[in-house]
Amino acid sequence: LGDTFADYVPRGAAPAAPAPAAPRLPDLVEQLRDNALTAVAVDELGRGGAESLPALRAALDRRDVELRRRALLVLQHIGGPGIEFDPFAPEQQRRHQLAALYARFNVRPV
Repeated sequence: LGDTFADYVPRGAAPAAPAPAAPRLPDLVEQLRDNALTAVAVDELGRGGAESLPALRAALDRRDVELRRRALLVLQHIGGPGIEFDPFAPEQQRRHQLAALYARFNVRPV
């Protein structure tokens, strides 16, 4: 016999591996464009709350209609019902809607 509990306990803890860097907000917005990554991006952006607003606002101003639609879904999740923005509207109308969103969320244009 002669074995003790101490014989089975590691003497020094191995150094912890560095945590993977969290995706930056602009990267998460880009992930909204990829069907395979959309669910993760929506979750991360939604958990980002108010910190995600500038990146989402910038996405609403992009030419990619599907990106605007998905960014709007995240924005509605964060801001609740009543967000008026039509991702399919002509550019001039979207600009008016964006101005209203700036005021509502106190987000400055980028």
